[in-house]
Amino acid sequence: MSAPATITRRPPASTRTWASSPPTRRSARTSPTCSTGSPATPRESYRRLLVAPRSLRQGLITRIHDEVAHHEAGRPARIQFKLNSIVDEAVIDALYRASQAGVRVDVWVRGICAIRPGVPGLSDNIRVRSILGRFLEHSRVFLFGNGGDPEVWIGSADMMHRNLDRRIEALLRVTDAGHRAELAGLLELGVSDDTSSWHLGPDGTWTRHSHARTGPRCATSRKC
Repeated sequence: MSAPATITRRPPASTRTWASSPPTRRSARTSPTCSTGSPATPRESYRRLLVAPRSLRQGLITRIHDEVAHHEAGRPARIQFKLNSIVDEAVIDALYRASQAGVRVDVWVRGICAIRPGVPGLSDNIRVRSILGRFLEHSRVFLFGNGGDPEVWIGSADMMHRNLDRRIEALLRVTDAGHRAELAGLLELGVSDDTSSWHLGPDGTWTRHSHARTGPRCATSRKC
């Protein structure tokens, strides 16, 4: 019969000795380090991305201001947003300034909207449309005329504090010319007067414009 195996027990932690400093377990909260040994910091700029909470809001506002510069220089300029909700004050103020400068602004919104379009001297050049169909859809598209070379972004973010400040959200710049043209056509269709939709007025009233191919246009109002 073979001898029973010998069991070696580890000494209590209080009696252990180490040849050097005791090993430490890396905390889950410890910041990652780059190859140089210094703490790594989140990137704030990318070639084709705008990322919240660091660069998304300011990236859009910068492009809104660029449209004003294009318009003042006589180059093609326009702004078109398709999104679920827009309540962010900084973005709305930038759109108001673009409208005051003469830039055409179209907003296609499905839900909450804090913009007041058509207010004399403030938002004369802003139109707001809403289309409520059978299916809940969440696509966000942002188009800028960019002096004749349209720039289009798609992504996840609405213009709300929770999206821009308290979440990681991203917009991606579309580079394929065919894809940009298709998205631009979609935006034009959404804000067209020939599309059945709700129109937001300067007093906060939504008016339904129903367009029938074989009949006259009708309109009903709803006060929000």
